[in-house]
Amino acid sequence: MEGLSPESSTSCSHGDGVDSGGAQEHDRLLPTVGIGRIMRQAFPENVKISREAKDFMQECVTEYISFVTTEGTTKDFVHLINLQRRIVLLMLETGVVV
Repeated sequence: MEGLSPESSTSCSHGDGVDSGGAQEHDRLLPTVGIGRIMRQAFPENVKISREAKDFMQECVTEYISFVTTEGTTKDFVHLINLQRRIVLLMLETGVVV
């Protein structure tokens, strides 16, 4: 993975230990131990994984999970709005007072 480093990532970490939402950085990131364990399964036993690589992967995985969660929440919200509209239309069609 030539050219990839923690400095070249586009994460939302601002270097002060606090993300834009106010949470501590260690609270929003997945544990490095778990990330390292998963990474070790992908490589032969004799390969050593640097701390920087684990940190970089930790940020990537955290950003990915955050993205998927946000997308799911947005789609759920849109689905809820559409469902509410259908209920209101059904109530109007059947003469139920809103």
